[in-house]
Amino acid sequence: MDEKLERKIKKALLASWSVNTSFTFSEDTPPSYGQCAQTAIVIQDKFGGDIHKTDGLNLVSGLHFYNFIDGKVCDFTVEQFDFPGLEQDCEIHKGIMSNRQEAMNYTNQTHVSNLSYAFNEAFAKYDKG
Repeated sequence: MDEKLERKIKKALLASWSVNTSFTFSEDTPPSYGQCAQTAIVIQDKFGGDIHKTDGLNLVSGLHFYNFIDGKVCDFTVEQFDFPGLEQDCEIHKGIMSNRQEAMNYTNQTHVSNLSYAFNEAFAKYDKG
């Protein structure tokens, strides 16, 4: 995955995250907060690769999900750790193998479906412009 595609994905995700894609969405937190599981699933569905996780983080679930594509960590929700009180003093990308089923335990099908729809719409829009 090249940098241009990563930027396009980040831009489309930023336009897609909402109250319809996470229980924790708030104007008081980074847009990516609470979006890691559903984002990892949607990105894997569209671009392949693996889902990895990290445990022991300062989050409600203690887990953080992200993608590993073409031999590279692709973490589109890492900005959530810039929020005061969520800074981490441990490795965010431990590279523990996970999968769609485990990530689904930390989200729900409605959030995945809503994010998938919004992301595909935004991604297509950025393809044209």
